[in-house]
Amino acid sequence: MTDRNLNPHAEAIAAMHLFGSDYGPSGLGCMDYYDRLPKRLKRRCVDLVEAILATRTRRAPPLEPVPALITPTASTHRNEQGASE
Repeated sequence: MTDRNLNPHAEAIAAMHLFGSDYGPSGLGCMDYYDRLPKRLKRRCVDLVEAILATRTRRAPPLEPVPALITPTASTHRNEQGASE
């Protein structure tokens, strides 16, 4: 892996995500992998990055936090205390 793989451009990062099932097993650095893509797949990466950059002023709302699967309540707390006595 060369130094340029440590500082990839946005299109190479897009390629890692879009074609991850192929990128991972390739064993290549992200820039080396991007360089070996056919032109049509590179074009897809460029188009994605351009679309994202064109919408920089419009931001998605922040994600809601994921609630815990089980939220302790007064009754579950009492049951835990009763079980230990």
